Amino acid sequence: MEKILIIEDTLYIKQSLQKLLNEAGFKEIFESDNEKEALELCKNKKIDLIIYDICIQNVDWFQFLRNLIELKPQIKILVLSRLENRENIIKALYTGATDYIMSPLNENQLLHKIQRILSLKMNPTEKEFLLSFIIQIIEDIEIYIDSSIQTDISNQILNILRTLENDYPKTLYFNEDKNQIQLIDDQNLTFDLLNNILIKILEKSKEKVENYLPYATNIFIEAFRFTYLKNKNHIKKMKNKIKFPSWLSKEVEFIDGLLDFLFEKKKNN
Repeated sequence: MEKILIIEDTLYIKQSLQKLLNEAGFKEIFESDNEKEALELCKNKKIDLIIYDICIQNVDWFQFLRNLIELKPQIKILVLSRLENRENIIKALYTGATDYIMSPLNENQLLHKIQRILSLKMNPTEKEFLLSFIIQIIEDIEIYIDSSIQTDISNQILNILRTLENDYPKTLYFNEDKNQIQLIDDQNLTFDLLNNILIKILEKSKEKVENYLPYATNIFIEAFRFTYLKNKNHIKKMKNKIKFPSWLSKEVEFIDGLLDFLFEKKKNN
């Protein structure tokens, strides 16, 4: 059974997380609200996932995060934050956090993220990585899109996924409960074919969101930036192999350049 450490100083959030995780079947849950205790727990327990509220009071969260990753480089960390703290989310992901979720928390989204993070392999095959990347893009789009159109957009994405399942029978399976496309047998599913699926979902999703509100495309691109950032290390290894739609190709170069500029500049100061 996976061990989960909650680092949180707000009692009701901590209790809500514990209750949600217990009901989802997670029984070994630890908690802390300070750096020393959390680091000791990581040393003495085989923690599989840390849920870390980077808005915790009286803690240098950035240094704390670096200390956690330095202690356990392969640890999976889900950071909690608020929408207005985008810069902190970027810093956390760049530093090595696995994923993020914004408050107020959506329980279903949180559980889906936890289950997906725990299922991630440290060294996935190229095809496993691309499929995971597709799932994360869909997940982030749905989190970012305004609630007034979220259901419509989600339904459009579901239709795309169902179509993919029909196009590639016995190869891909769409899990309705998890809202995820899963790989059954990858022998007939080449990297290029998966890359075409990635492009198709990006193209179709953009087409659907821009039909709703003028600002929706910008939100979609911001969601993509965060998904890209979470996967930057794998993407850089496969940089010459992964293809993106033409309208995103320049965006990819922009993301890399901006991140390198921001973080190299801070290192040099």
